[in-house]
Amino acid sequence: LETAQIKTFLNGPESFTPDNNFLLGEAPEVAGIYVGAGFNSMGIASAGGAGSALAEWIVAGEATSDLWPVDIRRFANFNNNPAWLKDRIKETLGLHYAMPWPNRELDTARPFRRSPLYERLAAKQAVFGSRMGWERANYFARTEDERTIRYSFGQQNWFETVAAEHRACR
Repeated sequence: LETAQIKTFLNGPESFTPDNNFLLGEAPEVAGIYVGAGFNSMGIASAGGAGSALAEWIVAGEATSDLWPVDIRRFANFNNNPAWLKDRIKETLGLHYAMPWPNRELDTARPFRRSPLYERLAAKQAVFGSRMGWERANYFARTEDERTIRYSFGQQNWFETVAAEHRACR
């Protein structure tokens, strides 16, 4: 490395995904075409494992380990919405080196999909999370302070509220 020279330097667009995880696997639309993309500035660090996993996938015809967090099939057609992508990618880019809190909910491009119950749940102080673009109640805030999630690696501020909901259901 001491005498290595830079032969070519390329400064181009980055490939960030809506959830900050890369894409691996067979393209859902085209059989036999495999994708390894969207490495979000971590391509060099992930290349060996991602390349090995993708090669095994191609040979075996299916993933040989649980690759769901990076499986290309985790996205749906709505994820191709340009307005949704524009908002979401800006947020995930900003979170790239942020603390990866457990249970983190992304804030942008929401609400996107709402059930007929959305307004009723909101009126009951629902604190929403998003899964596959659908807003769904994570819990119902008992106080205004509980409406804001305070992320932590320990017990989060909604813990007692959710525990009370569980006890009520039982």
